[in-house]
Amino acid sequence: MAKHGVNIDEVLTCRGSVMQSSTSQQPIDTGGWSVFGSVWGSDDGRNAAGHLLLRGNGLRAWNGWPTDERPGNQRPSWIDTADQAGQREIAGQVQVQVLEDGPFPPV
Repeated sequence: MAKHGVNIDEVLTCRGSVMQSSTSQQPIDTGGWSVFGSVWGSDDGRNAAGHLLLRGNGLRAWNGWPTDERPGNQRPSWIDTADQAGQREIAGQVQVQVLEDGPFPPV
């Protein structure tokens, strides 16, 4: 990671400390962070209705505070669309938007 400019500070900690530091917007030298690793189950990202990482609603978004309402704004349309073909079309648009803007790396 260092060759990519990322310095790792591996710390053994408790969940409460992780939650406190991961939501900090302070500079790195005062307890903030610049990269936050997290793992999600496949069901969490299965569809647009419950995919937390698609929401780019700034300070109310997931850690990292992405600010891009476009993917999240398509969520109600996805929910309201009755047929799978329509949902697939909207999901494709959301995927393209996410890959262009990169609020998270889909690995």
